[in-house]
Amino acid sequence: MSETFKIINFDTTCRDGAQALPEANQFPVGSKVEIARGIAELGVETIEAGFPATPGDDEEVREVARTVGNEPFAIEPRRIVNGELVAGDIYGTTPIISGLSRAIVPDIEKTWGSVIEARHPGIHTFVATADEHIRVKHPHHDRESVKEMAVTAVRFAREISGPDARVQFSCEAASTSDMGYLERVMKSVAQEGVDVINLPDTLGAASARRIHTMFANATRWLVEEGLNDHVILSAHNHNDGARAVSNTIAAAHAIADTAVAMGAQIPVFQAEVTNGPDLGERSGNTNFAPWALDVLVDENEFAVPIEFDIDTTKILAVASMVAAKAGITIPAKTPVVGEDWITHRSGIHSDAVVKGGASLYAHVDPRWFGWRNSGFVEDGKYQGKNGRANIGSVNEYVAR
Repeated sequence: MSETFKIINFDTTCRDGAQALPEANQFPVGSKVEIARGIAELGVETIEAGFPATPGDDEEVREVARTVGNEPFAIEPRRIVNGELVAGDIYGTTPIISGLSRAIVPDIEKTWGSVIEARHPGIHTFVATADEHIRVKHPHHDRESVKEMAVTAVRFAREISGPDARVQFSCEAASTSDMGYLERVMKSVAQEGVDVINLPDTLGAASARRIHTMFANATRWLVEEGLNDHVILSAHNHNDGARAVSNTIAAAHAIADTAVAMGAQIPVFQAEVTNGPDLGERSGNTNFAPWALDVLVDENEFAVPIEFDIDTTKILAVASMVAAKAGITIPAKTPVVGEDWITHRSGIHSDAVVKGGASLYAHVDPRWFGWRNSGFVEDGKYQGKNGRANIGSVNEYVAR
């Protein structure tokens, strides 16, 4: 049985995040390198740099692979221990640079050509496994032939990239797929040497119970097939129902709990995230900032100790940089990286935090995530006498 549970991150800001931006807010040509570099400095393991089959995206992905994909990064991971932020041992890394590809040979070839110059290249291919998606997108196919499409795509991706590249397969709309069919697809692509199996909640509508069941089943299948020690399970959750972060947490717990109950090694879990102002199709993907917050604050709730090697102190800077590149202001109410997350306008709250510190009305110190001070105290109708008396006062709070 595993002594620890390893959680890694796959950032799709430059792909899912970019493709959902209005034309006026598209990242300027050449800016993906700077965005990817900032993301790498967080300690993110894989950066999905784009969709190379899209005209013009292939060269942008190639440039990220040439540059960021060959640069060394020194990461100082942070953990919350007894209510304090503690720095871990610095480690060196270079991120995997991946590109997304449809499950067809020309797209996979183009993706491989775009990432090949990275020190650690990756190919991410996908097929929809939900019956409704199969009926609409592949009207001349049935479940069995779609499964063969997946097998062929993974086999070709592995053949063209060799044993050292990171090959990932996604069962698009996994959360609305038949579980028995999902199992057959997973087992089939695993036999072709896939490194990562991603089970997305493409609609962003699944309940935490549904996500937990899906990942518990997936973990059980991997353990039974003896694949849990080298196949990574990944969650790509959309936020249409405001559930992306909580569902990603549910997936992580399902994997750890199931493997521990079976007395088996816990598969590595990969969270697919975006950085910045809730980027990604429709209402966005799992936002990295609140996801990292929740993992670190609640890490003692996992079945075993976790490995989550992220530098939280750079989260605000990266989110702000991504937003600036897109010409978007981060909404004030955004958890962790929005200004209202650390702003107090009520006199009762303001008086308390100035006298007693951030912990009275915040469960973490904002400075742990890159803010320069503990918060803002802002005057207004509801401040009252004591609140106004403390505007611009002491204890690392700033008036606004």
